[in-house]
Amino acid sequence: MFFLLKGWIGWQQEPELPVVISSGLRYLPTVYYAPQEFRRRLFTLVDPRAAVSFAGTDSVDLGLIALRRYFPLQVEDYQNFASEQQEFLLVSGDGDDFDWLPTRLTQEGHLLNLIAIVNEAKIYKVTLKGERKDLRRHPSP
Repeated sequence: MFFLLKGWIGWQQEPELPVVISSGLRYLPTVYYAPQEFRRRLFTLVDPRAAVSFAGTDSVDLGLIALRRYFPLQVEDYQNFASEQQEFLLVSGDGDDFDWLPTRLTQEGHLLNLIAIVNEAKIYKVTLKGERKDLRRHPSP
């Protein structure tokens, strides 16, 4: 996915914002092929309970949680990331079942502003709504 996105000028337009790769399956190859100076901005978010609810399985989230103990990956728990970040860029939309984060963010009332489409990838600027306490709870599946 990074090869598809590397020419997108928007990376320079929002240099302070973290970039979240919505699909855990796409995060690993994206971070692997990204230049070192860009990797520090790349994240993926995990929430096993929400993954079961949206994707029907938590295997990708659990695998990433295990890998982050051994490799320098920015695999963040959804609640922790959301409590610290008001805005971020979200890369989504290549059709895999593990790309459920835009749906969750929309259901929770956050603002997703589509700022670019690069091949099959959609890039959103996400602004989280002000009430952070709601982000700490996710209904049981």
